[in-house]
Order: sequence, then structure tokens, then C-alpha cells
Amino acid sequence: MGINTKPDTLDAGGEGEQSYVDLARNKIVELLLGWHVVKNRDFTCVTAQTRKETKAERKFFSERVWASLPDANVGIDALRTKLGQFFYGKFVRELPSLQDDLKPQFRKAERSATSLGTLVSAKMICKLYLTSISQQISRLLPGLLLRAHTAILSLSFQTHMGTQDDSVR
Repeated sequence: MGINTKPDTLDAGGEGEQSYVDLARNKIVELLLGWHVVKNRDFTCVTAQTRKETKAERKFFSERVWASLPDANVGIDALRTKLGQFFYGKFVRELPSLQDDLKPQFRKAERSATSLGTLVSAKMICKLYLTSISQQISRLLPGLLLRAHTAILSLSFQTHMGTQDDSVR
């Protein structure tokens, strides 16, 4: 597929304009997917919204010799549609061979993973990790509680007895 740009820079009714049209009709250089003509945005439309740009482009292709070209071969919207259909079709056609190419690589990766040992799911790894943390907390918590309780009692005793002597602890 060929894409012709800047048709708006050609002189109206000139030789260049007619050459563009003949090219777009696939007469000069024949391409399997044909040609598509896209108008460049006007300087005033560069920051304009897409609808304004599309409207200006449609107006351009509805005038002069450009009106003789099929709508499917002019404009950015038609080009998007055409390319989308082309690549979707290509993807659908190529997908089976891509799968065939990937199957041996997938089997090789499976064999390699098997040689590393038992496959463990991410869910299982998370569960084991959280269980180990829980066990550590369970082991540490009684000692921490005892120390906190002892510290509280010590402060209470010191306050009650009115002593600040370190040997009381």
C-alpha cells in the first residue's frame, strides 16, 4: 500500500494534481493494496480538535478532482479503517503459524522448569511466606509481652516506692 501525502500543496487543475489522482487510482505504479491519499493538516488546524481536522479533510476531498476518488482511498479515517482491517487479517492468518513456532520453545521451557524441581504457584509461595512471618510473631510475642509487662510493673513499683534506684529492677 502506498500513501500519498500533501495533495493540498498541488496547483488546482495542474499536472501534479492529475498525477496524484492517477497514482491514487493505481495507474502509474501498481501496488497490490493500492494507494491512499491523506491531506496534511492546515497550520490553523494543528491545535484544533480532531473533528475540525476531519471536517476540513472531508471538504478538501469532496472538491475538484479529489471527489472522483473512492472514499475508501482518501482521508485519515479511511486509512485507519483500511490499516486496521489489513493488520487484523494478517494477524488472523499468521496466528496459527506463530503458535506452531512457539510450541517447541514452550516445551523446551517446560523441560527446563521441570529440571529445576517442583513447580510452586505464586499463591503457594505467598501463603508459605505469610505463614513463616506468623510463626515468627507467635514465637516473639510472648517474650515481648513479658518484657513490656515487667517494665510497666517496674515503673509502677518505683513510682509507688518513690525510688529511682536502678538496682530495684
